[in-house]
Amino acid sequence: MTTYQLEEMFNLDVLNKVLVYIPVALGIGVSAHILYLKYRNWFEALILKKLIWFFLIFNIVFAVAQIYIQYRVYAGDPFARLMLPPYQSWRWFEQYSFFHFIAPFLAALGAGIFLYYIVILINKYYKVVLSREEYLLLPLAALAVKWPNFALYIILIFALALLSAIISAVRQKKLDANISVSMENIMIAAMIITLLFGNEIGKYLKIYLLIV
Repeated sequence: MTTYQLEEMFNLDVLNKVLVYIPVALGIGVSAHILYLKYRNWFEALILKKLIWFFLIFNIVFAVAQIYIQYRVYAGDPFARLMLPPYQSWRWFEQYSFFHFIAPFLAALGAGIFLYYIVILINKYYKVVLSREEYLLLPLAALAVKWPNFALYIILIFALALLSAIISAVRQKKLDANISVSMENIMIAAMIITLLFGNEIGKYLKIYLLIV
């Protein structure tokens, strides 16, 4: 089947827009799976490591697919094709593809790994009780929500943790340092909220200013 026949079967511009929802659906599905594992007491670090690798490979394949489809969209447009060879060099399209499809998950992954080690250091020197699973949820969420939504994800973690602590204090009728909250549940909830509403919340908070 030729490329032209494929373009006849699928509207590539529409397909390019539909692709945006695939990572959201995948992230929600993984979050639901993690909650199920927690419910069955099967949740462990090894599973999160596998999910991180899965998301990493998915993001690479997904970026390649987006780049290819975007190229076909431009090539099929009378005006946009002027930005592609042979009318000009590959440099513009390569830069566009990198910053739109590759940089967002690389930036988020870098931030997730950085925070992973920061949390380990905090846990080591300040004796903050965090589990191995909570460490690994950071790079996993980074790959799921990407940049700049990962910045919103971190903000949501702090906001939900504070809200959860206040609710616990009201229920227990006490306000002291012994109030504990489930960070795993908070981090998973923050990931779901970011996946579902991150783009809209990000517009309101101007998170887009953090785009690389």
